[in-house]
Amino acid sequence: MGESQIQMGRFISFLQELSCFVSRCYEVVVNIVHQLAALYNSNKGAPKIIESSGVHFQVGFKI
Repeated sequence: MGESQIQMGRFISFLQELSCFVSRCYEVVVNIVHQLAALYNSNKGAPKIIESSGVHFQVGFKI
């Protein structure tokens, strides 16, 4: 009789962990994009933070 409630309890726990994982991945990606955007400045007269013309970034992930 109570087996379905136990399974739902385990599934909710899994969903909570999945939600935390996805939220953390989102935070990391936003942070990476902000850091990369800080390196790039489209204003030609602005001082460069770092010379990035010869920099090769390795692939972080493949789609």
